[in-house]
Amino acid sequence: MKFGSVGTLEVREAMKIQLFFLFLGWVLGTISPAIAERIQRIFRKREIKDAIYLEMRDLKVKLASIIIYGEIEKGGLTKDLLRWFDEITSDATEFCDELTRDPRWKSFLELDENVIRALSRAMLVSAGGRTSTYKRYALPYLESRIADLNLFPSDFQRKIARIRGTLSAINQEMDIHWFYFQKTFDGLSDSNHKIICTNQKGSEAFITQLCRRNIRDIQTLLQL
Repeated sequence: MKFGSVGTLEVREAMKIQLFFLFLGWVLGTISPAIAERIQRIFRKREIKDAIYLEMRDLKVKLASIIIYGEIEKGGLTKDLLRWFDEITSDATEFCDELTRDPRWKSFLELDENVIRALSRAMLVSAGGRTSTYKRYALPYLESRIADLNLFPSDFQRKIARIRGTLSAINQEMDIHWFYFQKTFDGLSDSNHKIICTNQKGSEAFITQLCRRNIRDIQTLLQL
C-alpha cells in the first residue's frame, strides 16, 4: 500500500505538471497575438508619424515660400523676412529650391537692409508688374491616413485637425484671390478697379496671416 500510494502521488504530480503546461500554453497562445498586434501598432505608428512629418515639412516650406514670393511681388522683401525664411526651412532643405541650397544664400542674408529692399524692387520691375503665384496645396498622405490617427494621442490629433482646417481656409482664400486677380484685367471703371485691388490686397494679407499661423502649428507638431 505504501508503494502504491507513492506511485499514485507521482502520477498526480505528473498530471498537475502536464495541466500546468497545458494551461501555460493556452495563456501564451492567447497573449501572443495581442503582444504581436501591439508591436505592429508601434511600428505602424512610427511609420505613419515619420511620413506625416515629412509631408508637414514640405508644406511648411511651401507656405513660407508663399509669404516670400508675395513680398517679392510687392517689392517688400526685408532682411528679417529672409532670416525668418532661412530659419523656417533649416530642417527641410530637401524641399527648398536651388536658391536656398546655394552656398551663396548665406551671404545674401548678410546684405544690407537697403540693398535687399532695392533688389526686391528691382525684381518687381523686371517682372513687369504684379503677378499671381498663389496656388492650392494638399496633404495627400495625411488624408489617406485619417482613419489611422486614432493611434495617436488626442493632442496630436487636435493639432493635425487645426492644420488641416487652416490649410482648407488658405485654399479657399486662394480661390478668392484668383477671382480678384482676374478681375483686375477686366475693363472696370477706375473706382471699381480700385475696389478690386483693395480687396485683392486684403486677400493677400489674410493668406499671409493664415500661412504664418499654419507654419507655427506645424512647428509645434514637429516637436511632439
